[in-house]
Amino acid sequence: MSKRKVIIWTTVRSVSTAFHRVLANSPDVKAYHELYSDAYFHGADRISDCYEHNPPTPGLTYREVKEKLENTDIKESYIVLKDFAQGIVPKLEYLPKDYVHTILIRHPKKVVTSLYNIGQKYPGTWDTDFPKDHFTNSQPLWTLYQYLCSHVTQNPIIIVDADDVQTDPPQMFKKYCDAVGLHFDESMLHWEANTRPDFFSPFWDNWFTDILASDGFKSHQAKESNTDDSQVVPNVVKEAIDQSIPYYEKLYEKRLRLD
Repeated sequence: MSKRKVIIWTTVRSVSTAFHRVLANSPDVKAYHELYSDAYFHGADRISDCYEHNPPTPGLTYREVKEKLENTDIKESYIVLKDFAQGIVPKLEYLPKDYVHTILIRHPKKVVTSLYNIGQKYPGTWDTDFPKDHFTNSQPLWTLYQYLCSHVTQNPIIIVDADDVQTDPPQMFKKYCDAVGLHFDESMLHWEANTRPDFFSPFWDNWFTDILASDGFKSHQAKESNTDDSQVVPNVVKEAIDQSIPYYEKLYEKRLRLD
């Protein structure tokens, strides 16, 4: 039987790991986590110089990642990768074949402010080059969307907004799974707290604190904070938000919508 293969492309701080974990809760899903982004930072042909002081990690060239994703010799019926668009946009020739491509977006004010707050909590998470290598900008998502529209037969490219998902998780996960051909059951929204899935990337433990402490994907209303200016942030953070908003808004207009 052929495998159903899906990719969730996103930016950092977009509730994407929790979104991915819901889908990975199905016993029929083989989950892969940020393989292209790991290659971007840690592989032998890495693009970023953020970790150039560390030796390359074996098995993380772009070619090896593509080959791993195209290998369907697994027992599960579905393969689901979650990754960041900036990790693949410089190397689009290594997109895996026969995948359904989807995009998870979140308002840039939330994305960039969340990254800024992580940097305050864990010094060294970002530096004076922020947001150079921190995948906050929606522009790579838009670039990838345009590429997919002209190079794959899939139509449309499925887009979901994190606020919509958090407003009504059962409805939006059902819509998403129906659109991409995955099974969804509401039990997938829950998991045991303080358990680390074995598919999580080994490189980013500081980023998993909240998801590991949680026991599921919870509903809450959050759209109002898109325009909340109560937190004082540096100009570089404000500039990053402003740079990203036009691309986010283009994608937002094409999203799956709540009933």
